[in-house]
Amino acid sequence: MHGPYAHALGRYKPWLVMGTPVVMVGTYFLMFAQRGVGARYLFGWLFMAYAGYSIVVLSLLALTAVQTRNYHERSLAFGRWQAAYTLGILCVVSLPMLMGPHAGNDRVTIMHLDY
Repeated sequence: MHGPYAHALGRYKPWLVMGTPVVMVGTYFLMFAQRGVGARYLFGWLFMAYAGYSIVVLSLLALTAVQTRNYHERSLAFGRWQAAYTLGILCVVSLPMLMGPHAGNDRVTIMHLDY
């Protein structure tokens, strides 16, 4: 998808489109794993989730870099991207703590791996 091959979506958006389902599938199999899965299962799906995540993040960063030629505008865009990313991570990490007492079921629990 690089080099002489042109695409209607541009240079970086096809990578974003291809990486998103990879992240989704890897995350699904990690979040809905059956009890007692092994380390190979977890490693494989975690690898897939991180590979897709890397594709998505690199395509987003490359897309951000080419939005402007001005250094100051580019640094502002990356700063805003990083601030939004950090805020999003903090929100996602705090969800189990905030929703745990109010979930009303056993799906929001802290799980331990048995070795």
